[in-house]
Amino acid sequence: GREYFVIEIAKASGSTAVVIYVAVPNEKIDLFEKQILSFYHGTKVRAVTDDYNIFIDGSISAAMTAKLSREPIYPIKTYDQMEQDPMNTLLNVFSKLGKDGEGAAMQIVVSPVGEKEDKKFSAILESLRKGKSLKEAMLPYAGFNAQLVDIGKGFFSSKKPSDEKKTDDGAISKLTEKLKSSSLHASIKIIASAGTSVRAEQILSEIASSFNQFNDPTGIQLIFE
Repeated sequence: GREYFVIEIAKASGSTAVVIYVAVPNEKIDLFEKQILSFYHGTKVRAVTDDYNIFIDGSISAAMTAKLSREPIYPIKTYDQMEQDPMNTLLNVFSKLGKDGEGAAMQIVVSPVGEKEDKKFSAILESLRKGKSLKEAMLPYAGFNAQLVDIGKGFFSSKKPSDEKKTDDGAISKLTEKLKSSSLHASIKIIASAGTSVRAEQILSEIASSFNQFNDPTGIQLIFE
């Protein structure tokens, strides 16, 4: 199976502590600890078997899941494009939650997409460089129904094909940037618990807003729903 990497940030009800939980394959534990300590000096890393609880009796819960605003060939903004550590913004939201009666958790599940996905992106990039539009370049990967629609347009369209080919330089630039690193699949979920539905939704909104720092105005955005 695929190797998964899971990170959770949580503030349990009845506690003021914001804790980061991480799950990695057993053979990667030592490597993970070394990397964490190299970035965050003085960090305490320990194995835990107990879990946290963000809920209390009678509380109202709400949850959201992130999705991409457009085709995944576009990149989001990465840490090297930011002026500060993006983790600080996330932790700051959790630290402001009330000790009693409020709790929240964010989970990110990351796994490699494999060579097949990277090859697909490379093929799309090559088609863009040959002058195809983004829609045309993505068509072979859009599914059978999309291909039928495109064939139908070919029969009924009155427009004549143009010999002039213009490249989509913006899409080429973004996809080239994305392919500099291996592609990963990520599932992002957030959940909040509070005394009222209004407060639970407010907590969710604040956590979701902290992800705005990853939005690339000319690339892709994360949308929570």
